[in-house]
Amino acid sequence: MSNTVNPGTFTRATEATYHDHEGLIRTAKSGQARMVGSRVVENLITASEDMTNGAYAAFNNAVVDSATQATFDGTANGYIAQNVTITDDGSGAGGRTFVFSVELTLISGTLSDAQNHIGIGGDAIDLSTLVYQTAISASAVRFSVTASTDAAGTIVAPFVRCDNAATLEITKWQLEEVTGQTNQNPGEYVSTGVLSGTYHGLGVDGVKAFSTLNGNTVSSGVVTEATGLPLSSSPTNWVDADGPLGYLVETQRSNSLLQSNQFDTTWVTSVGSVVANYSRAPDGTKTAWRLIDNSATGTGATRVNQTIAVTSGQATTLSVHAKADQLSWVALQTASYDATGNGLSFFDLSGGSLGTIDANHSNAGIEDMGDGWYRCSVTFQSTTLLTGQVRIRVADADGSTAVDLDGTSSILIWGAQLEAGAFPTSYVPTTTTSVLRNADVLNYNLTVTDPLTASLDVTPMVGSADLPAVQVSLALDNGAESDRYTLNYVSGLGHRLFVKDGGVNQATADAPTQSAAGVTETIAFVAGTNDFVTYKDGVAGTPDTAGSVPEEDVTTAHIGANYEDDFQFNGTIRKVKIFNKRLTDSQVSNL
Repeated sequence: MSNTVNPGTFTRATEATYHDHEGLIRTAKSGQARMVGSRVVENLITASEDMTNGAYAAFNNAVVDSATQATFDGTANGYIAQNVTITDDGSGAGGRTFVFSVELTLISGTLSDAQNHIGIGGDAIDLSTLVYQTAISASAVRFSVTASTDAAGTIVAPFVRCDNAATLEITKWQLEEVTGQTNQNPGEYVSTGVLSGTYHGLGVDGVKAFSTLNGNTVSSGVVTEATGLPLSSSPTNWVDADGPLGYLVETQRSNSLLQSNQFDTTWVTSVGSVVANYSRAPDGTKTAWRLIDNSATGTGATRVNQTIAVTSGQATTLSVHAKADQLSWVALQTASYDATGNGLSFFDLSGGSLGTIDANHSNAGIEDMGDGWYRCSVTFQSTTLLTGQVRIRVADADGSTAVDLDGTSSILIWGAQLEAGAFPTSYVPTTTTSVLRNADVLNYNLTVTDPLTASLDVTPMVGSADLPAVQVSLALDNGAESDRYTLNYVSGLGHRLFVKDGGVNQATADAPTQSAAGVTETIAFVAGTNDFVTYKDGVAGTPDTAGSVPEEDVTTAHIGANYEDDFQFNGTIRKVKIFNKRLTDSQVSNL
């Protein structure tokens, strides 16, 4: 399951974000499983092989004859188009890039007009076209054209134009957003409106994950398709020697900060200002902000803050993406809460390390996002004073927020988040209200008998030594609490196999050592009567040699959650393998 979840059943009724193979933060649709480190191609077109669909429109005597054929009578500017609605993210001119590709075949007629072209228009796009008549033939050719946003707007409109009398086969329409990607050639064709069920493997139409680089090339607008090298050939924080880190599973969380990336609205700036759309952000768009001093001379504390309420006694985590600019330190502050919840912590953006962390911040972290960006976070708690401020401050050194007010004190910021929980989870963008991200749920129907062996690769967000509560990596059961195998992720222990039969606890078997945040490891277990062992990277923990297995056969595998689809793992999972036999220690070590 390194790239797809087919034929499992996946649910999450909200959008959610994840990192692709290059580290860009991408948004998964509601119902789309997130595959961290994969190269994902999303086709924004509706009904990519059916121009009779109402999403298409014909203009100036162009006529759609069938799902994939259209006739043009020679009228100037005859064309077929589809308007695709995008969200205006405010990035403006050049902020986003789209590539349109389509497969064309000349059925009849002669093409001679220089206006025979494909293109991308719409109110959001700087019109871009490609003349196709010199390359079109009686054999199908895939053409492509690329365009970038020109200003505010929400419509991107790919089209095929023909000013001669001709009939064309027009199919495999594909519009991709390639903003921030190193390779902006069109990706593999991914159909829409053709498949059903799990579609291309991720649970939604028009989206497919790949474990290879984009090998397609473009010359004079003609696409030559080829398979690229494995992603594992270019490791990143989200791809290792075995490929993408895999399925991202998280518990339900909300971002309670308003305007999470609009720092000139709900946010208040002090002794400085913010500049919108200043540079490329972690999602590849030009939506990062510059936080800079006010040039008032002397020194002062430049910051941006938001007043926000928290839940009494609840661990709460503040995070923001930050990048060095003229200065290379950022500080996160919680203020006007209980004295024990107020604190000021520092982060080094030049090397991605923690500075001085306030004792009132029970947890702090800095995560490398690539391209010089780091996600900095602190966790705090307040019981009585529940409305206070969260502040993002420019710092000129560890422990110092007194910066020079001469126009040279600045950092870049993007995507702030405040969530109830003891550690940060994936970024949830907000506008005028808080936004909820539902939990990820992935189940497979299967039949497993004992003795059995199970194995999976996991990369936890939080190390077991710092884990605030039990999480579950894998659960095997028949839908009932009374008979089950559960691979728990336990605070202070690491992974632990728990077995229940007939409502009675039967066995527990711990992995030999604890797990660290962000470190991928292979966890396996064997289970049979009086034989229960948990392994970490092929090394066995202490066995439990007394206990029975569930009387009822396993019918469901819950990936990253328990039998009630709860207690999510919070991390990535891949290479899930389940065997209807007890493998030997040697065999387990090779999984």
